[in-house]
Amino acid sequence: MEHVDGQDDQAGEDQTDDGFTLVEVVVALGLLSVVATSALSMFVASMKHADGQRERQVAVAVVNDAVERVHSVRSTVTSTTSQTVAGLAGTGQVGGLTSGRTPSDVATAWNATSFPGKADTRPAWDANTPAGPLAVPLSVPSQVGGTTYTTTTLVGTCTLATAAGGACSLTGSGPVVQRVVVVVTWTGAGCSPTCSATSSSLVDGHSDPTWRVAS
Repeated sequence: MEHVDGQDDQAGEDQTDDGFTLVEVVVALGLLSVVATSALSMFVASMKHADGQRERQVAVAVVNDAVERVHSVRSTVTSTTSQTVAGLAGTGQVGGLTSGRTPSDVATAWNATSFPGKADTRPAWDANTPAGPLAVPLSVPSQVGGTTYTTTTLVGTCTLATAAGGACSLTGSGPVVQRVVVVVTWTGAGCSPTCSATSSSLVDGHSDPTWRVAS
């Protein structure tokens, strides 16, 4: 029998070089799809987290800007009177941060907004009828990076405890001061349905003392 060199080697190669079967290809594609789906989910979640962080940083900047604008307004109150509007007990003021704020507008914003210390704060508005020029806007929308931020600035009064580190509440015998609360809300990544950032500070509405200088 005649033997041809290389014939047996070629036959061996044909037996071991059949490639992947259809089942193996389907299993490999399934594994790849699982890995790709997991990676895509992690990427989307990371992008949403980054967007949420960016929006929160912008919101904090908007809050700080509103607080700075409040502190730039003359806050001296010349007179106050207790008033009740739509069942909401508050304080009518002449002068100060509440100038231009009507009782109805304040009541609507007050009832629609939640913030720490609300139970210990009495809402305040302009006692004049009609209200004078607006000193601090009640609600202002602004758009940054395609996201709309709504800034609500609430002004109320509370009684500051005379003890060191005392709280400011509705009762007590200490001085009555103004509590300014800035609430910024927006709809964005991770919000359900809205996110918010809040800042609260106390402002003394009394006039500056007049010092008597001996001649």
